[in-house]
Amino acid sequence: MTSPDVEQLLKLAMAEVHVPPGSAVVLEGSIAEGFGTPHSDVDFLVLVDGEDQPSMPTVLFLDGRRVEVRMRSVRQVAAQFDAALTAPDAEVLDRCQRLLGAVPMRGESLLRSARSAVSTEAFGDRVSAWCGERSRQALRYAQAMAQLAQADDAADWAAVGLLYAVKSWAARHGETYLEPKWLPAQLDRIEARAGGPQDLVRRYRAGVTGAACVDLAEEFGVTGCRVEPGGVRLRRVPDVTTWPIGDRVHVLRDGVDVFAFDDGAGEVWRSIVFDRAPADGVDLDVLAQFVRLGLVGLSDAAGDPVRPDLRPVTPPPGRTCPALSARGGAVVGPVTLVPLPAHRFCAAGLDLVWSNVLAENAREDLLGALAVGGAGAGEFAGRRMAQVACRGLFSAAGVHPLPPDDALTRSLGELPFIDGSLVELARRAERPPVSLTDLDYLVAEVRAHTGAAGFPSSFESAADWQRTLELGHDWLRLAAYLGAVLPISDAADLLAPRGTA
Repeated sequence: MTSPDVEQLLKLAMAEVHVPPGSAVVLEGSIAEGFGTPHSDVDFLVLVDGEDQPSMPTVLFLDGRRVEVRMRSVRQVAAQFDAALTAPDAEVLDRCQRLLGAVPMRGESLLRSARSAVSTEAFGDRVSAWCGERSRQALRYAQAMAQLAQADDAADWAAVGLLYAVKSWAARHGETYLEPKWLPAQLDRIEARAGGPQDLVRRYRAGVTGAACVDLAEEFGVTGCRVEPGGVRLRRVPDVTTWPIGDRVHVLRDGVDVFAFDDGAGEVWRSIVFDRAPADGVDLDVLAQFVRLGLVGLSDAAGDPVRPDLRPVTPPPGRTCPALSARGGAVVGPVTLVPLPAHRFCAAGLDLVWSNVLAENAREDLLGALAVGGAGAGEFAGRRMAQVACRGLFSAAGVHPLPPDDALTRSLGELPFIDGSLVELARRAERPPVSLTDLDYLVAEVRAHTGAAGFPSSFESAADWQRTLELGHDWLRLAAYLGAVLPISDAADLLAPRGTA
């Protein structure tokens, strides 16, 4: 794009955007850097000597080009430069670099004043250090994943690490544009200024993979990027906690995400000893999955963390319905993200256990009423037994709070895992005349659907009550940690393991 094109677009943009008097206007981004193409956005920054400006740009389409007009106050720019020198991140460095590399269009004196907050040399050093650290951690992560037998991850991260080593070197040679997409053009300019090809650049362009990336990165000036063979250690991650429910391991991440492990993944999790190397013979694929999910961290033998610029992965939630059972979250592989937030998962699980306790209680009441006899004997207890049994189906689907008891059987058809025969059974069992056979069959079917088969007869013996306590206690511990809603106010006392009676 030629200068007259830019000037014309600026005039058109200024007709659409209010620019306070005395402001500076610059062209920034890839076009200002000389990297732009006929398809590049045209980015203008308006520097205002006044109050702070909104962060979102105005997007215009002018003469067939996408034009962005962003506004910043002098104070906002000064704060960005301060952050770039003290606690930089990619966004801050990018915004500062764009201003330092911008082409003045209006108000050059105000632009010079704003730029004076940081020297080009100091900013180049900061970008170089930031890219160097990013390279260092990527290369360390690549070696760690190689030690976990994750060849593809190791290769990808080695390439990323080398790329940022080259970016760090380029910043020391005056090329601070942050995005990697123009690195080839930046290297061309470095070689042009040097008067000829550079050996390091030639070797990088020739293509380097695997462990050779570490060697070449060191030649580009990145140090401290090696992890000794066999030196990977497993590191505890803050806000990751373990919650067994029955024999199934669940891991809570950041108090929000619940991961349910199958038996194999649970075995791997139990094998972990933090600050130690992975156990011999452990399934490294599963262990690497824990790392990607942010459930386990890595460090080297000296205890220094391996921290790539990588957010924990969040996989698609499990699609099994019901989403949970008396054992906890439903699993569809080694590790399943439960499709419920932690509080609702826990509250629904407690409701599920409690519905089984109430079904046993209602059955006891029903037997007593039938023994006494009389008109309508047991109708209330039978209806209650059918309704509290149906609570378990909704709880297993993750429904919390539950619908009113009188609406449960009418709403059963909304649950995707329930067929018409079970709906009809529930409605028949709820209505008089009371049929203990139908009610027992309904409870058995509900428990089969919700993983509660074999739930103890909580009111018949001390041994069965103890088994009930054990089933509820795991859920209750998680509820106490999360501050989740309990089914009734005294459920904590009822389910706390205080003996057998």
